Amino acid sequence: MEQAPSIPDDIIAEVIGILARSNDNQGANRFQHIIKFSTLSSFCLHQVRTHVFAHVILGSGVEDSQILIPSGDMSLQLYFFSEHPWLLPYIRHLDVMLCEEDMEDEASQIKLHEMMIQLDNVTELRISNLSADDYRYRKDFWCNLPEMSIRSAMQSLLWRSDLRGISRLGIERWHNFPLHDLVYATNLRELRISDTTVVPVEEEDFKISSFPRTPHRLERLEAMTITDYTGVYEEPGFEDIKRALTVMDKDSGYRFQLSKIKSLKLELRQTSDSIKMVELIQAHRMVLLETLELLIELNGWCLGHGAEPEYPFDCARWLDILLLPLQKQLKMLKVQVQIQNRARSDNPLAGFCSTLARMSDHNTLESISLLVTVNRKYIRRTVTNISTALNTALDQEDRWKSLKKVELYIVVLASGPSKPSTQSMDRLRHSFQPLYSKQFCFEYQEQCLLTSVPTSMQQAPSIPDDIIAEIIGILASSNDNQGGNPFRHILNFSTLSSFCRHQVRTHIFADVSLGLKTQEVFHTLSFATIPLQLDFFSKHPWLLPYIRRLNVSLSEEDMEDEGLQVGLHKMMIQLDNLTELRIFNHRSSYDDQHRKDYWCNLPKTSIRSGMQYLLWRPESRGISRLVIQQWHNFPLHDLVYASNLRHLCIYSTTVVTAEEDSDNSLISRTPHHLERLESLTTSGYLGFDEEPGFDEIQRGFSAIDKEGEYLFRLSKLKSLIVEVRETKDFIALVELIQVQHMVSLEELELSLYLNGWYDEDQAEPECPFDCSEWLDSLLLPLHMQLKKLKVEIEVESRARNENPFAGLFSTLARMPDCSTLESISLSMAVSCKYLHQSVTSVSSSLNNTLDKEDKWKHLKKVALYILAFSSGFRRPSSEYMESLRDSFQPLSSKKFSFEYNFNISRVNRR
Repeated sequence: MEQAPSIPDDIIAEVIGILARSNDNQGANRFQHIIKFSTLSSFCLHQVRTHVFAHVILGSGVEDSQILIPSGDMSLQLYFFSEHPWLLPYIRHLDVMLCEEDMEDEASQIKLHEMMIQLDNVTELRISNLSADDYRYRKDFWCNLPEMSIRSAMQSLLWRSDLRGISRLGIERWHNFPLHDLVYATNLRELRISDTTVVPVEEEDFKISSFPRTPHRLERLEAMTITDYTGVYEEPGFEDIKRALTVMDKDSGYRFQLSKIKSLKLELRQTSDSIKMVELIQAHRMVLLETLELLIELNGWCLGHGAEPEYPFDCARWLDILLLPLQKQLKMLKVQVQIQNRARSDNPLAGFCSTLARMSDHNTLESISLLVTVNRKYIRRTVTNISTALNTALDQEDRWKSLKKVELYIVVLASGPSKPSTQSMDRLRHSFQPLYSKQFCFEYQEQCLLTSVPTSMQQAPSIPDDIIAEIIGILASSNDNQGGNPFRHILNFSTLSSFCRHQVRTHIFADVSLGLKTQEVFHTLSFATIPLQLDFFSKHPWLLPYIRRLNVSLSEEDMEDEGLQVGLHKMMIQLDNLTELRIFNHRSSYDDQHRKDYWCNLPKTSIRSGMQYLLWRPESRGISRLVIQQWHNFPLHDLVYASNLRHLCIYSTTVVTAEEDSDNSLISRTPHHLERLESLTTSGYLGFDEEPGFDEIQRGFSAIDKEGEYLFRLSKLKSLIVEVRETKDFIALVELIQVQHMVSLEELELSLYLNGWYDEDQAEPECPFDCSEWLDSLLLPLHMQLKKLKVEIEVESRARNENPFAGLFSTLARMPDCSTLESISLSMAVSCKYLHQSVTSVSSSLNNTLDKEDKWKHLKKVALYILAFSSGFRRPSSEYMESLRDSFQPLSSKKFSFEYNFNISRVNRR
């Protein structure tokens, strides 16, 4: 049984990774496509699990969040992992979302602890409390959890040896969370605390301890985010956060050591917050702090139906206190100013710009990113004031020597169903023109949010059409070759806009297949018969312009059904954008003697006339690629009038040169003689003689018309791919190249079949076909024009031929020094029984042939692919294979690139 070609593991891993990433944020279905890979091999199974179980969400309130894992019930989720413990090492990111019932269920907490302590590779943990939205109504769950619970499990994950402790931790929506639980974290690099009240806990109050601990005091922490903080006082504040992070231990040192923090993200609500933030930064001497992100909430809520509120405070004072002491170390500053819907502010960036203006010439800022909200009612005045203030603050270029980039993102709050006009937004954008001429890069964007209409009516941020088209294209291409309906993900885009619908159709209907056994290729329709497919397109003719590639597979019944043939013709002549056509005779017999002459006996209006119409259209509209497969007596004359044909493939087809048939002339025609043809591929051809041959193909393309001129003119042919089975094929090929004066031919690909058939009682046969003489006659005349030569040699399983390339190497050795060859690609099959002799002989001959570097001045690449077939012999050892590779070592030192690939396949004995 032959093995499929081996694909390197790194390529398989990359393909699975691309498919996994392309389906992000699609709920439980996001990994449906890569699941199919899990059955191919143990390596594929491992790669699939790496993505499917990389991020796991546990929680009773979580629905449709992930594939394979039960959703909606934490007890079922925990049971799943207890039954499948081998999946736990794949988990790298764990989210635990606990409702009140989960926290009060002691058995559930024990199972959660037992699962989490087995997560050897987890690096990120997020723990959320779903019990109450308002912090004032949340119970003190965390400190009252049982000894074995999510709390003890988190501590175990944090306290593991240095490189195994989790590096990212998120704590969300907890009441009275004891920061002391983090003191012993060994490897924590990033900490996020959101919507959580915190309390410092004294050492003697700490009771949960499963093993001896050495405090690490968060010494490795590099990034910290604290937002939506709530204090134990009546009003939220940063005071509790600061107090907990600066608590002293028994030795009068800070319990936490935060001197290595590089990035801080904080929420600024009032003047006291900025003071406490500065105290925190100074207390821990955060000299490495380079990135600071501030969320500033300008509180303008008004009570009842009163007048529009004015802001009661100016944040310039906050920012002076916080930013000026850090101006000589900060490199990146991000500020987001939030304004309530009914609040009025002429310039929400006034305080920030004021602080910028007070910075010294020695500031180290490299990047400033700003996001502000603007009420539509005051948009013109507000944006004008922002542009003036920002331009003034950044006007002195000597002060901003390090500044490389400034970003401004404006969100417009609109309280009605309409948005500001494009013209008004363009005028506002123009007000920032002076900033575009600065030494730094300036970027500006705006977005409109409708605040008083239903969510379903709000429009998404405007995304450029080219970006939308690229996204749809990536999703479409990532699902290629997966059968069924690989376009189901991009179908959702078709409802967004007419542009999206057009883009979706461009991919779905680009490649259409009609006929038997094509339902998996014809992605949109689930039926397989041509009449139903033709009926679909007759009812949806607006889809026809999207078709660029058409495959038609005809059965005997299809070819004899005149009504179906008329329908095919009518559909095909409407394909205005078609560039590629493939016509396949899906007959039951492959024997030349039993094939009927269907093509020439088709009715006047049929697939034949449809093909002729598509070929004969004006130059720029005629199809450029045609594939003819498995036909008997195909008349090459049908191709004479092709106006734009560049690529022609003829597979397993007998050809004839017929006189022009006036009955098939649907339009006024001017012969083009295939003058634009650039590539010709012929293989599996069958002639009229007892044995297959290329001479019928050669005779067809060398035919003479009534004026004594060649019917086909292939002088512009650049690429030729041919099968050669015996001497007469070489003769025919040489004659065709000479007759057609193929002076543009640059690429030649030969498939040589060295026939070694034998009788059962015959000894091992020698290959009787020595092709060196004919390779001389073929290749030597082309030595000053060929750039790429590809030769594939196939030897029958039991035939013995130690060096099937001997003839080719002999010809290459006789090539003059002025050869233009840039690439040589060689493929051969050899019996494992003669593997060593063959490889040794081929390597030695190839090295000798290419030894004269002056002769191969243009050669850039040589590739050799060897397939070793075995019928009962043991697979060669890795040491043996390595010794074979060593024989090619001299070729690796040449000036050209040398590639070598080896595969083994098992075949049955005859």
